[in-house]
Amino acid sequence: MVKELVELSKKLGMLHREVWQYHDLEAFEKLETSALELLVNLGFEQQRATGAAEHIKQAYICADTAADAMKAENTVLEQRMYEEAADHLKRARTLLHLEAEGGVYEAKWWHAF
Repeated sequence: MVKELVELSKKLGMLHREVWQYHDLEAFEKLETSALELLVNLGFEQQRATGAAEHIKQAYICADTAADAMKAENTVLEQRMYEEAADHLKRARTLLHLEAEGGVYEAKWWHAF
């Protein structure tokens, strides 16, 4: 039992790393695939995880657009894109039957970062 938990922890950690890595590489389709696999391995139902992974991908794309807007000093677009990112994360969490507001906190963290 302990060995299986250790292996699952390693797998989840690697998938989480892949999500960040694919984000850095702007390989959003691969990010979505890794997010889906991560969610399924966490025990979420395939169909719900598929929808959530799509929203996660879209949230990362919105956050990147927001970061570009910040660099261009377009605060209106920056704020709107972070709001869209938060909305996507809320939708992902809702699909997974998690508290939706966690998505807002995540997007605020991205904005602060």
